Amino acid sequence: MQQTPEKLELRLHACRAKSNIPEALLGVVERVVLWQWQHPVDPAVTPAVELTDADRHRQGVPLLPRAVFPVPEDGAARVESLMQALADSPLGETVSAMMGIVGRGELDLSAAVQAALWGDEAFFAPHAAQFPDAPRLVPFVVGSAVTPWAEVVARTVLGEKDLTSPETVWTHGHCPVCGALPVVGDLRGKEGHRIHTCSFCHTPYRAPRLQCPFCLESAQGQLGFVDSPDLPGFRLLTCSTCRMYIKVTDFREMDRTSWPAMDDLESMALDLAAMEQGWRRPTLSAWGF
Repeated sequence: MQQTPEKLELRLHACRAKSNIPEALLGVVERVVLWQWQHPVDPAVTPAVELTDADRHRQGVPLLPRAVFPVPEDGAARVESLMQALADSPLGETVSAMMGIVGRGELDLSAAVQAALWGDEAFFAPHAAQFPDAPRLVPFVVGSAVTPWAEVVARTVLGEKDLTSPETVWTHGHCPVCGALPVVGDLRGKEGHRIHTCSFCHTPYRAPRLQCPFCLESAQGQLGFVDSPDLPGFRLLTCSTCRMYIKVTDFREMDRTSWPAMDDLESMALDLAAMEQGWRRPTLSAWGF
């Protein structure tokens, strides 16, 4: 579904109604979303890639594993542009410090872009100590800058194929395009079909209604949920086998539609409740923190 500045403002307003979401965080999110809209990626510039053959894909191998995702030629320039856009945001002081380590040659932006795309967290570990008040700063900024690229590459790989249709239930848990874990889900249609969103390329794909996407447990006795009257339409689907959960939305009887990244932000309170109850989330949030 096409998002607009008006819809963004409505979702930010909903987040502001939640006392547990800092205003500074919302200011940064707004700046990032607007920057991404203003700096789209032209599908024509994505390179030709070799995809997994159909037989191996049916067995669960992703079409284009994240470890071989193509790297954009303008990746470093995109990061620099986003840093400039964030310079007067609530992250301004730390982003200025990040610009400083880039200028001193302590952070290679081209290498950082590749690391962000290929999921190389070890690359970013040394920089966490440089920003103790914002240890996820560097991967957050770099990842936010290249997210539009990852989304366009995935859409180009799929072409006209719709992975949310009834005949395309993917039973392997991870993303069928890149192999990353799902970050959130959404129930759709009269039957409540379960659609997951990839944590990396943001591809939506249909998953089994009763299955843990992380350990693939399907025994109903092991699958449960956590919800809150303060967050109607949101719930956590839990698995007692691996003690992990995925957050899902069910807006079928509400006057709203899903926006995975903003849904994830608005429902942060459920993540806090899950942690208190001993449940684990195997991915970062949709915003990379």
